Amino acid sequence: MSEYYRTIAEAVAKLERNTFDARHQLYERTRNILVTTLGGRFGDSELACERRALDAAIQRVEDESVAPNCIDWVHKNCIEVESV
Repeated sequence: MSEYYRTIAEAVAKLERNTFDARHQLYERTRNILVTTLGGRFGDSELACERRALDAAIQRVEDESVAPNCIDWVHKNCIEVESV
């Protein structure tokens, strides 16, 4: 099974605008390349395994991309509550 995380993470880091839409367009292009490249050489079960590995890498990168944005949003939009 291939290691996709590093490749996906580096591609996301190089996006001109790291937005939800830009990341998901990148993920879809990557999925299409995987199917085009491996589809003729791998059987269905092998290709499905590679697709799951890619999807796991994408999910990890997406989790890492979203978490800092959520923290920033909380800091900007939540009122600090002082102890009484």
